[in-house]
Amino acid sequence: MKLLKQIAILTTLQIIFGLGFSVINGNIAILVNLFLTLMIFLMGIRNSLFSLNLGKIWIMIPLSVLILWHSREQNLVGLFVNIVQVISICLIISLRIDILRETKAVFLRLFSVVSAVSLFFWILYLLGISIFPSFPIGYSDTYELQNHIVFVETTDKMFMRFQCLFVEPGLYGMLCVISLILNDFRKDKNSFIYILSALFSLSLSTYLLLLFSFIYRLFIIKRVKLYVLILVIGSFAGLCVFFVNYKGGDNIINEAIFFRLQLDDDNKMIAYNRSTDYFEDYYERNVKGDVLLFGIGSEKYSALHFEDSVDVRAYITLDGLVGLALFIIFYFLTLRYSGVNNYSILMISVYLIIFLRGFVFSFSYGGLLLFIISMFLYKNLRSCHNNVIESL
Repeated sequence: MKLLKQIAILTTLQIIFGLGFSVINGNIAILVNLFLTLMIFLMGIRNSLFSLNLGKIWIMIPLSVLILWHSREQNLVGLFVNIVQVISICLIISLRIDILRETKAVFLRLFSVVSAVSLFFWILYLLGISIFPSFPIGYSDTYELQNHIVFVETTDKMFMRFQCLFVEPGLYGMLCVISLILNDFRKDKNSFIYILSALFSLSLSTYLLLLFSFIYRLFIIKRVKLYVLILVIGSFAGLCVFFVNYKGGDNIINEAIFFRLQLDDDNKMIAYNRSTDYFEDYYERNVKGDVLLFGIGSEKYSALHFEDSVDVRAYITLDGLVGLALFIIFYFLTLRYSGVNNYSILMISVYLIIFLRGFVFSFSYGGLLLFIISMFLYKNLRSCHNNVIESL
């Protein structure tokens, strides 16, 4: 049991380091990942902790090709880092199911504790009580953050949004929703912390994911009566009307959430920030033929300053239909291995929605590990609930 816990902790640390903790990035994260990978390999070999089968190998193949294709234009250091990530992910895919189950438990506890502590001091900060000193930091030349030791805040913001120690509120909020699903929506303190933290993130994508997850759980998993579903949707619509009209719409909930759901004259969502006008013009004029098939690669993508464009069209521009096909094959084979059930369909739906929102999280090392572990834990799931296909 002690060895099981140790491997679970090492795997959890790999997830955390791979999710984009703003205070742990760059060369430090690379070295830590290399060390953790080596430790898991040595301990796994010595204690027979790996369980490899044909289904897992089929998942490894498109995933490895996908990661290497995504990083095909990087220098030797970047290529080495991605090869280490491929090896690391394949090692974790090969771990026994009891280790993955323990990893899930360790991750959920750690994420809950970190979120609770961070949220507590963030609320104190909102009340004008600052406990720790703060200093500016950057992340990947994209984010400018103010580090308060136990939480960070984005310097370029319209209002305060909770993001714990992560680079942006949307990323953190999505992790809260994923953690809530992994926690099986239990009525415990962990779920309470996940929901509260997600709400304080003031992220539109998080709110929509949370609503989708609850509706799915009620209608598909719990199989509640239709009137309950109507009541939930009606309540959300009522809240929308209330905040849109409260103080003439001059309130933080309306500005952060409901205002962004409105459409402009071109039938596009107001404040849609998944792509820029410059990128959309480039996509319409240039993404065809070989570019559509193979993409332009990360070097040209960065040279054109497309980092702020992260939707599915941006991914096609970056890696082409080849990359998109590899991505779909990887998801399909993972679902096939896991088996089609209520929870695997929910998790893969959430991850697909996240991919459509922005592909960056989907290709993050930690995001991939969380997806694989959660799907593997749903393999051959037996419960009192009917299969999702039967429910539909």
